[in-house]
Amino acid sequence: MANVIETEYKGKQRTLSEISKMTGLDHRLLYNRWHRGVRGDELGAKAPKKILTEYKGEKRTLYGIAKMTDTSYPVILHRYNQGYRGDELGRDQSQNATHNLLLIDYKGKKRTLSEISKMTGLDHRLLYNRWHRGVRGDELGAKLQKAPKKILTEYKGEKRTLYRIAKMTGTSYPVILHRYNHGYRGDDLGRDQSRSAARNLHLIDYKGKQMTLYEIAKDAEVTYQTVWNRYNQGFRGTALTAKRYDLDKDDTPTEKK
Repeated sequence: MANVIETEYKGKQRTLSEISKMTGLDHRLLYNRWHRGVRGDELGAKAPKKILTEYKGEKRTLYGIAKMTDTSYPVILHRYNQGYRGDELGRDQSQNATHNLLLIDYKGKKRTLSEISKMTGLDHRLLYNRWHRGVRGDELGAKLQKAPKKILTEYKGEKRTLYRIAKMTGTSYPVILHRYNHGYRGDDLGRDQSRSAARNLHLIDYKGKQMTLYEIAKDAEVTYQTVWNRYNQGFRGTALTAKRYDLDKDDTPTEKK
């Protein structure tokens, strides 16, 4: 388990918590590096301005890798700091048969999601999420809707407003709006709570109470995605919302299910 990990650092066997205190680096960052095979002084290193790392058989700068793979430098730097190395660091698009190579009918032509992203100013991942959920045509590149604009969409056989769907399903309006913007439609948009056995209804022990992930996120004033990600990684109790990971405490993390 991650809370008993010891590794060689500065000539001694130390826990990740000890290295975190020595370096000022976040515990989770250190764990991600360790998990991806980073060891020794590099484990606790702070990123210098110019970084040389092995990629495609040569020592290259992160800027060079970003240019080779058509990936933004901040993304490459983030991956490096998280412990990615080699091909995993660059994710060379020439070897990637993912959604970046999809050709989609949009505005009368076959276009990639990257092209549509540049045309619309919308995030590539947002466009992929919409496409993956069946959104096509002009709606794929539609600008994000913001409250209180009235939106009508098909739900349970009728055209309904997002406010109405939120009320019907017992889901907050911001959540419904977020789903709509990301391409959810129909039953998937509403996730009717009367029929849902999904994680939103799963009750978890938190500060002595049984709460859903949404309730925990709201209570701690953190994003739902943060809480959900930590829950999936095996964190429980106050570790779900802690600002820093102190894995020596009893409530962080438990064995993954």
